[in-house]
Amino acid sequence: MGFLMEMLLENGAVDVYYTPVQMKKNRPGTLINLFAREEDLEDLTELLFTHSTTLGFRVKEVERRVKLRSEEILDTEIGRVRKKIASYEGIKNHKYEYEDIAAIVRGADRESKGD
Repeated sequence: MGFLMEMLLENGAVDVYYTPVQMKKNRPGTLINLFAREEDLEDLTELLFTHSTTLGFRVKEVERRVKLRSEEILDTEIGRVRKKIASYEGIKNHKYEYEDIAAIVRGADRESKGD
C-alpha cells in the first residue's frame, strides 16, 4: 500500500489516504481515497489496477477551493527557514517549513554531541 501511495502521488494524485474497512462477508479491506485532476484520471486508473487488487472503483466529481500560496525565506540566527503563506479573501495563515526546522535541530544536535 505504501508503494501504491508513492506511485499515485508521483503521477498526479493531489492527495491519497487509506481507511481500514470491513468488506462483504466481513472481510477486512482498505478503502483508498484518491483526489486527482480529471486529466490525470487515466494514468491513475492504470496504476490502481496494476498495483492493487481492486476490481473497480467509483469516480465522483467534486469542486475544490484552495487558498493562494506563497513562500518567504527567512534568514535567522540559527539558519534559513521557509515560511509558507496561504490566503483567501483577506484570511491569512502561515507556517514554517518542517524540513527546514528539522534540519536546523539535527545540526544543533550534532554540534552538541561534538560531531
